[in-house]
Amino acid sequence: MAQDDQQVVHFRLFVVFLTYLAYDMLVPILSIYFKEIGLTITLIGILISIVGLIRMFISLISGIVAKLFGRFKILIVGYVFTAISIIVHAIPNTLIITFARILLGIFGTFLTPILWSYITELSSYLKSSGKFMSLVNLMTVITMIIAPSISGFLAKLYSLSLPIIISGILLATVTLMIIPFRKIDTSYRTSINITQIRGYFVKLTRIKPLLYTFILGFLKFT
Repeated sequence: MAQDDQQVVHFRLFVVFLTYLAYDMLVPILSIYFKEIGLTITLIGILISIVGLIRMFISLISGIVAKLFGRFKILIVGYVFTAISIIVHAIPNTLIITFARILLGIFGTFLTPILWSYITELSSYLKSSGKFMSLVNLMTVITMIIAPSISGFLAKLYSLSLPIIISGILLATVTLMIIPFRKIDTSYRTSINITQIRGYFVKLTRIKPLLYTFILGFLKFT
């Protein structure tokens, strides 16, 4: 492997490490933090699951948006607004936290898939792609081990909101790291595919009852 290839591999591995470190820091303390600020157990469950619900919708069009504006621009937007939304979680207000969870669901959807598209693109370019993907998987496993410990230590030593703030700062740091490596993804730009958009809205109408049930449940417990 050439020296330039090694630098690219190491840099992208480090980006993956910091990104998942930030995400995994939220795992052990988010529910406890919500309970500490006075939210009910039901509302906590709704706020935790709302991110996945939103991603179920947005993931259908994230690829179209990336093709239209370029992967790198959408990746930067994803990092910036994900970092902001995570930091906003530290404000102990139900409406603000709900808004932050919605933002996290939307922009987190544009972050993770595009990040992995760069990873898989690099793995297909390298001769030792299997070894590279094993290293990527190792980075994510390491963050799953150390991030909750770091988060728990900081929460006990200072406050439950500190790991949340640090998580957002880590993602903001990653954003500043990758901006100098910006490039124009002309090969991924294309015109809007009307058929894809129409198909998205057709799928959306099929799950309206689920959406209505979720909204009514949320309003009941706020």
